[in-house]
Formats: sequence, C-alpha cells, structure tokens
Amino acid sequence: GATPPCDERWGDYVGTAIDPTDPSEVWVSGLYQESSGTFGWGTIIAEISASSLSLPTVTTGSASAIKSTSAKVAATVNPNGVATTYHIDYGLTTGYDTATTETSAGSGSSAVPISVPLTGLEPGSVYHYRIVATTTVGSSVGSDRTFSTPRPTITSVTFTGNGADPTIT
Repeated sequence: GATPPCDERWGDYVGTAIDPTDPSEVWVSGLYQESSGTFGWGTIIAEISASSLSLPTVTTGSASAIKSTSAKVAATVNPNGVATTYHIDYGLTTGYDTATTETSAGSGSSAVPISVPLTGLEPGSVYHYRIVATTTVGSSVGSDRTFSTPRPTITSVTFTGNGADPTIT
C-alpha cells in the first residue's frame, strides 16, 4: 500500500518548558511536516529568550548650558542586553516637531549616560524634550521635560549720525 499523508496531524506534538537554570529562557520542541506534499516529519527544538524581547529602560534627564539658541539635555539609556539606538525629541509643544540624529547606545546591560546638544533654538521660548530608545522589538519613551531659553540681552547701544538721520547699532 501507499504511505499515508502526513498533513493530518500537524501540530499535535508541540511542547514548551521554562529552562530551570534560567527562567528567562523557554525551550520549544515540536514536530512538523518537512515540506508540503511530501511524507515525513521534522523535529524542531528551539530556545527562546525573553530578554531578546525586552525594551530598553530610559530616563529623561535635565537640561544644562542653556543659552538663547542652544542647550544640552541629558538622559540615560539601558539597552538591557539588546542592540539599541536613541534620539531626543524636542520642540515648542509636546508634538516634538524636531528630533536629533539616531545614535547607538550599544547592547550592554547597564545605564549609558547621554548628553545631546540642541541648536537652532528660538530665544525666549519654552522647549519640551524627551528621550526615545528603540530596539527591533519596539521603543521606550522617556517622560516630558522642559527648559526655557533666555531672551537675548542688549549689552550696548551706539548712536551715530545726526539728529535728523540717526543710526542705532
């Protein structure tokens, strides 16, 4: 007689187990049909790490060196063992209309201090900012913080010309 088809019981034999030496690891084993339309089963055994699904931990820090058109903002990013990039969102509202360049934070397991310069700011304005760190799983967004840029200060005024045609610089 002919060999019976193998697609009748696919998925009946799948199991998972938590690794007793590392609870963040899960082992999966199961049977599958090797290819459509052929006879025979394959076996898969795989380890899935919950740590590969973790998001980075972020903290939006304080602003410093605030001038009328520039400032520095601080933050920390812990990649939690996964390749991570970060940027700073900033703008005049919590719509954050500007972002800094995406930069690598690495894939370590400890907090990385970040200091990012912001330039081209408007004098006499309140700016919102936050840290955003991204992995292949998703993004972590820090809390909103604000700082105010000072208005420009006039340090001297010079009058030239005559009373009928004065020039002020």
